[in-house]
Amino acid sequence: GARESSYGRQGIKPVDMRFNCATITFLFADNNSTTTPHGFITIDFGDGCTDAKGNVRKGKIIVEFTGKRFLPDSRIITTFQDYFINGVKIEGVRTVTNVTGSVEENPKFLIEVDNGKATWEDGTFATREVNRTREWIRANNPLEDQWIVDGTAAGTNRNGKTYQVEITKALVYKRECAISAKVFIAVEGTKVLSIDNKVITIDYGMGECDRVVTITINGQSKDVTVRGDI
Repeated sequence: GARESSYGRQGIKPVDMRFNCATITFLFADNNSTTTPHGFITIDFGDGCTDAKGNVRKGKIIVEFTGKRFLPDSRIITTFQDYFINGVKIEGVRTVTNVTGSVEENPKFLIEVDNGKATWEDGTFATREVNRTREWIRANNPLEDQWIVDGTAAGTNRNGKTYQVEITKALVYKRECAISAKVFIAVEGTKVLSIDNKVITIDYGMGECDRVVTITINGQSKDVTVRGDI
C-alpha cells in the first residue's frame, strides 16, 4: 500500500499483523515505469521473531510485481528464502496473474502454486500444486461484493498419500456474510477431495450466511458446522 518515488525504501509499516516483527524493504526495478510498475517487496524476519499471534517466523518472503494489479496481464510472484514458521519450512512459487479480458469486466485472477512444500522438523513433508481462478464480482454496494473461485489442487500429505481437489461447482464467498455473521468460508458451491480410493464431497450450500457444510463419503452424508475461528 506504500507509494514511493525513490528506488528504495526500508522500514515500511506493515498493514498485515503477521508482518509486525519483520523488516520490509521496497525496491523498484531498473525497468520500472509509471505505465508498467515493476519492483520487489522483501519481508525479512531475520533469524526469527514472533508475530502478533505468537507465531515464530524467520527467513524471507520475496514478492515481485509487474504491471498495475487491476489491469490485464499484471503479475505478482511470491517466493521464499529459507522461510520458516514455527519450525516448518515453506517452499514453492505462487504466481497471481490478472487474466481479465478488459478493464470493463470483473477482475479475474489466475492463482498458481508450483513446487509447494512444507517440511516439518521431524523430516516429514507435504506438497501442493494449485491452479485456480478467482473472480471479483463488484456490486454497486461494496457490502454485496462476491468472489467466485474455481479450479484444482493436488499434492501429498505428511503420510505420503496423494490427494486431488476439484471444485465441481464454483465456490462463492460473500462480503456480507463475512461482515454480518463472521463467515469467511464459501457459502455456495461444491468441491471433491480424492485420496487413495476415497472420494469426499463437500457442499457449501446455496448461499446462506452460515458455516454449515454437507460432507458426503461413500453415499453417506452429514452436516457439519465449521468452527468460526479458523
